[in-house]
Amino acid sequence: MFAQKQFRPSQVVLLLHGFCKGASSSQLSRELGISFPTVLSIRRVLQDAAQMLQPEDALPDTEIETDEMFQNVGEKGEPHKDPEDPPASAWE
Repeated sequence: MFAQKQFRPSQVVLLLHGFCKGASSSQLSRELGISFPTVLSIRRVLQDAAQMLQPEDALPDTEIETDEMFQNVGEKGEPHKDPEDPPASAWE
């Protein structure tokens, strides 16, 4: 995708960051000093590649909890033992 392009590494990173953030191609073109047709072309190639890598099968679950979507979810701490004495909040 970036072969044959003469971008600085910082431009590539900022371009990909902008795509992920949802910035418009015209905004990225202005901010990075890259022509609009080039930015649009790279965006379309990236979107096509992402589309091809999507699994064909739907997720097996009909419902997904938010914490299941994050890889870094670990074990929860010990449950609070006394229901009459709730734990203090972080703001107290």
